[in-house]
Amino acid sequence: MCCGDVDTKVRGLDLIHSNNIFNKLWIIESLADGELKTGTRLHDDLFHSIKEEHPNLIVSLEKPTSKDEFIHCLKIIHQDVVENRNYPLIHLECHGCENGLGLSNKEIIEWGEIRDLLIKINFACEINLLVVVAACKGAYLIHTATQLDRAPFYAIVGSEQEMKAGEIQADFTEFYKSFFQSLNGNEAIEALNRQAKKTNRIYHFVGAEILFLKAFRKYHQDHCTGKAKNSRLEDLVTKAMTMPEVNQMGVNWARNKAKEWFKNEQEPAFDRMKERFFGLEDYPNNKARFTINYVDVLQQ
Repeated sequence: MCCGDVDTKVRGLDLIHSNNIFNKLWIIESLADGELKTGTRLHDDLFHSIKEEHPNLIVSLEKPTSKDEFIHCLKIIHQDVVENRNYPLIHLECHGCENGLGLSNKEIIEWGEIRDLLIKINFACEINLLVVVAACKGAYLIHTATQLDRAPFYAIVGSEQEMKAGEIQADFTEFYKSFFQSLNGNEAIEALNRQAKKTNRIYHFVGAEILFLKAFRKYHQDHCTGKAKNSRLEDLVTKAMTMPEVNQMGVNWARNKAKEWFKNEQEPAFDRMKERFFGLEDYPNNKARFTINYVDVLQQ
């Protein structure tokens, strides 16, 4: 399956101006007996017909019943990326809440508990992981990307609202129909929300780049402005004054030098954090994809 000249991998999420690619869709469904098996229906009905048009697409349905089995599924996905170079789109069919996902055995797997595994998967597929959360409050998965270390996904699609199983199935049926017909992410998101608006359900597309920008802005506000900034400056001055050569120059000289260093350090700090968050040292081609800079931090 292809869009353009991209072998058998899909490129189509142009709404995010990315090189997002995948050739394997993993449906992870954890729903109790008696509930509408929305993931199974997507797999058996919708994707059966989609594969007729796109025979190179691999679709796998996993049904973990516990936290351990869910984590095992993510480990299998990571292993598949590393060993087979199958780049994944992960579609989650569970009950959702602000803290995490409810599984079929009533366990809650918190967002933070899957964060490290998502990071491994995302970096194994060169920061191309798209996660679709077909669950109530699925957009809360964004909280796994609010730390300034490494991105757990390229982007997610999810909602912060309560939804019924039938609504979820109808919504994402339209999403995937549109996407695989057009290979156009903009149109797919529009189709998803057009279907959802019938009952005022809204889905969000959230990219890791904007989450990094927001997280760095918070870091900048909390540590590089106002009282926090002054406190850090005075700590620098105090430490510097323990050195005889600095002490000889005087505290005012030390304070001016500390201010100068602090001012010149902000942009390099941003660049270092950005490089780590998006793995730019490992994947230098991604520099053209993630173009935010320090000036963007200062602009609201």
